[in-house]
Amino acid sequence: MRLVHRSLRDPNRAFAYSFLYLKGFFHKVTGAGYKARIAPSFHDRTYLSWKLFQMLGISITTDEHADICYYHEDTTEASEPGKFDDFINGRCIDISKSRVHKAFHEAFGYSIDVDPTKYDGLLVSKSNVNSKHDGYIIQGPIKERESGRVYERLIDNLISDKEIMDYRVCVVGREIPFIICKKKGSGQTV
Repeated sequence: MRLVHRSLRDPNRAFAYSFLYLKGFFHKVTGAGYKARIAPSFHDRTYLSWKLFQMLGISITTDEHADICYYHEDTTEASEPGKFDDFINGRCIDISKSRVHKAFHEAFGYSIDVDPTKYDGLLVSKSNVNSKHDGYIIQGPIKERESGRVYERLIDNLISDKEIMDYRVCVVGREIPFIICKKKGSGQTV
């Protein structure tokens, strides 16, 4: 397993990224690269998949006869479930936190979600909608659940008095090719 950090200060890491970009450039120039169709919505350089396609020399196209078909929709739940089942990522139609909690429990045999009206201790409250970045720490138990929010055990990820470390795990099939380690100030949302 390989850890990939945001910073490229490490000369070895900078060299590896440079190599991947040059390889991608070579594939584009020689015409050896593949073409990927992304549906239902086109996406840009802010997404990790776009960066990976670029590094690998894969051109993004709207052509229905592309070499690779990749499903991407920047929503919590798919607008047309089942339509893109044969695409890479096509069956990933619900990325709500409540669905992730269920998958976590199925995979590991225990839960990270808690009933905030009964749990005595620190917990995290966050929107069930993906990419809201609105989580905050609360003390349980609380009187009542807030609609549209999920509650999780607080995992201590402090690495200093001022910083926390988030781990973003990339899963491809049944493999974990890399993990993104993301440092941020301890006063930011969780």
